[in-house]
Amino acid sequence: MILLDRTVMIYRLSTVSGDRSSYSTFTSSLEATIQPLGDSKASMYGGDFGKMFNIFLDVDRDIKEADQIRDADGNIYQVVAGGKENRNDGFIADYLGLTVKKIN
Repeated sequence: MILLDRTVMIYRLSTVSGDRSSYSTFTSSLEATIQPLGDSKASMYGGDFGKMFNIFLDVDRDIKEADQIRDADGNIYQVVAGGKENRNDGFIADYLGLTVKKIN
């Protein structure tokens, strides 16, 4: 069972006007947990140890690659390509696992 011990907000890139875009709040106040990735997994996604994390959320969330996730401590993470995994295996509670890179 995964302990959801943090609150995060999801930001998605949207068009402001013409060819200008910025991140805006997509979803707020989601319960999550954030865990660091090991060396081998971090390098598999092209990142460095200490900058790559897994974030686990409820499975029913519409999160896309390149979305940003911000926690209450002000940390900003970006979902990496191929970093989204829905777990529906019946052995444990269903969840959404995201591989993210810390960008601040």
